[in-house]
Amino acid sequence: MQDNQDENDQTNTSKITIKEDVIDDDDDDVQAEKGLQIYWTPQKDIETHFVEIVFSNYDKSDGGPIQIHTIYQHFGIAQIVYKNSHTADRVIHHGSITFQSFTFMPRLLQRTVDMRHVCFINMSIETNRIPLYIDIVSKPYKKNHFEYYQNDKQTILVEYNEDIDFLKISSNVRNHPEYDGLQIKCIQLYHPETLLVEYDQEYSEYDIKNLFKNERIFHIKTYSFCAFVHFYCHDGKHIV
Repeated sequence: MQDNQDENDQTNTSKITIKEDVIDDDDDDVQAEKGLQIYWTPQKDIETHFVEIVFSNYDKSDGGPIQIHTIYQHFGIAQIVYKNSHTADRVIHHGSITFQSFTFMPRLLQRTVDMRHVCFINMSIETNRIPLYIDIVSKPYKKNHFEYYQNDKQTILVEYNEDIDFLKISSNVRNHPEYDGLQIKCIQLYHPETLLVEYDQEYSEYDIKNLFKNERIFHIKTYSFCAFVHFYCHDGKHIV
């Protein structure tokens, strides 16, 4: 691949939706949440209950009761959070699991909070008072800028010019819960671990790996003109 093509490919940024990567202000222990991210071979769509059967079963995977599990077929991965975080460590120690015609490969996933951004949901479509409301609930922090999230006029993404204490902003929102008669909610984002790489000709998984020679890659899901690259980022062992 040519150098200028590589540079263009690497400028693509992660495109994870807010609904998939959020921390609710009602979560008591967001920093400590630990789970698993799983990919499987062969790479084809899989039934959701397969993941639940395998990773909740002690005999099959050393698993246990699951709090939540989600499959992202287009990413080629599934994510699990156990009711007991120690279960995740036990499953990792167990290693790969084969069930029917699939082999599952797990890794620890401990998500990291984005300290510079907050998302405000259920905002009014009237825009003239939004800056004032954001200033009030952001105290003592100053916003850098804000924007609508993916053209949703009721969802505002705010960037701050310093790391913030989300609990202070959450408390401010509880003290000013309504805006134009709507109940406002604030959520905090996670740093992404998945990168979307797009290209104008078909590349192999090997070609994609060469773009990130110095990085620890967990899994790559390739399509004709794009690939989702999953990194070892926030599991406490592999840092990108």
